[in-house]
Amino acid sequence: MGCNRPRKRWWIGWTRTIIQSFDTIVSGMSSIFSGLSDIIQAELEIQTAAITRRYDAELSFAEGNTYKVKKLEREKEQEIARIKNEANRKMFAMQVIQAVAQTATAAINAYSRRWLQRQRHYPRTLLSLTS
Repeated sequence: MGCNRPRKRWWIGWTRTIIQSFDTIVSGMSSIFSGLSDIIQAELEIQTAAITRRYDAELSFAEGNTYKVKKLEREKEQEIARIKNEANRKMFAMQVIQAVAQTATAAINAYSRRWLQRQRHYPRTLLSLTS
C-alpha cells in the first residue's frame, strides 16, 4: 500500500493539470469564437453593402423599366438572403463546436471530482483542485 501513495499523488497532479488545460483551452476557444463571430458579422456587412451598391447602380440604369426593376430587386434580395444564410451556417457550426468543448470539459471535471472523492488517503481539500 505504501508504494501506491506516490503514484496516486502523481495521478492527482496529472488530473489537476489536465483539468486546468481543458479549462484554458475552452476559455481560449470562447474568445477565439467571439472574435470569429465579429469577423463573420463584419464580412456579412461588407458583402451586403457591396451587393446593395451594385444593385442600386443597376437599378438607377433600369429606371422606367418596371420589369427589370422588379427583377433586379428580387435578385438583390435573394443574394442578400444567400450570404446571410451562409453566415448563419458558419455561426451555427462555431456554436456546436463550442458546446461540444464545454460539455467535454464539464464531463472531465465531473469525472475527476468523482475520482478524487474515492481517494480515501487524501483529505477533502484536494477536491478544490477541480473547482
